[in-house]
This record gives sequence, C-alpha cells and structure tokens, in this order.
Amino acid sequence: MHQWGSLSRGGRSGSSGSDGALAALLAQEQGVPPYWAGGNPVSRRLRKWIMRKTIKIIHSLASCGLIGGLAAYMIVLAWSPQASPAQYADVRQTIAAISNYALVPSLGVALFTGLVAMMVQRGFQEMRWVWLKAVLGLAMFEATLAVIQGKANYGYETARKVAEGAETAEALAAALSSEWTSLYAIMALSLAQVILGVWRPPLYRRQVRAQAPQTAE
Repeated sequence: MHQWGSLSRGGRSGSSGSDGALAALLAQEQGVPPYWAGGNPVSRRLRKWIMRKTIKIIHSLASCGLIGGLAAYMIVLAWSPQASPAQYADVRQTIAAISNYALVPSLGVALFTGLVAMMVQRGFQEMRWVWLKAVLGLAMFEATLAVIQGKANYGYETARKVAEGAETAEALAAALSSEWTSLYAIMALSLAQVILGVWRPPLYRRQVRAQAPQTAE
C-alpha cells in the first residue's frame, strides 16, 4: 500500500511513475523484457531509434537502387547489340523493364522515406539542405515519370513496330533524340542528393551567424 500510495502522490510525476510501474508489471506477466515495456522511457527512445535507423537504411538502399538503375539503363543503351531492328527492340524491352521495376520504385521509396524522415525528426525541418534535397527529389520523381519512363516505354513500343515494319527508324530516332541528355540530368540530380545527404551543409548556421552581429548591435 505504501508503494502504491507514494506512486499516486506527486501529481503528474506520480501518475507517470505509476504508469511505468503498471507497464513493467504487465510486461513481466506477458514475458516482455522490461526495457521494451510501453511506459518505459528507455523503450520509447529505443523504438524511436530503431524507427529512425530503419527509415535511414531503407532510404539509403532506395537511393542505391535508383543510381544503379540509371547506370544499368545507360550501360544497356550504350553497349547492347543493336545491329538489327529485332535486337534493338529487345534492348528497348530490357530498358523498359529496368525503368518500370528498378528506377521508378526506387525513386518512389526514396522520396517517401525522405519525407517520413522529415516528419519524424523535427530537427530536419529547420535545415535548408533537407528542404533542398526534398525539392530535388520531387523534381526527379516528376522528370523520371514524364521523361525517363515515358521514353523507355515509348521506345520499346516504337522499336517493336519498327522490327515489324509498321514504323520507320526515323520516327524512333526523333522520339529518342534527347534521351541521353535526360539520363545525364537525372543522374546529376541523383548524385547531388547523395552528396547533400552525406555532406549536410550547415546552411541554417550561416544564417544564424549572419544575424548574430545585427542582434548585438
């Protein structure tokens, strides 16, 4: 009785303490480790740490998939045999598969986990490099869907028609004239995002340092 009375006294702190004690007792009855109990502060910090690290790992893997998909796109486009219309149609089919199953999903996961990280970690919302990275991610997503994926699928369909004799090679060349330029631009944006994530330039600190003399005056 004395223990529960001391927990109930003390207002808000006593209430949180009793919640922690109840959570520990329930954890023991259910066979859950005490550090994983819901009312344990260590448990809350551990869960937040696991969530942040999981989001970071998924975001890093998605970024690797995006850059790897772009590199595979370029390698297949540059080095695959394209001596005949049928071979070129096979090349375009491979490129379309890379775009649909590697590039776009990786980009979507990277963008989603990046936005989730901004919502979970409030400190990111005060850093300009994070907002710049988010803007670059949105621009990449739109450009990849509209340009890269569009050219990959359209190139495959047109190349198949050329192989069947239903379309001319000049129409395919005109449609894919700026393909390499688009690939270089998307790759540059991808590398810029990785550099921002690793470098993390303290843009917000420069603003604070610039305002410091004015405040002193």
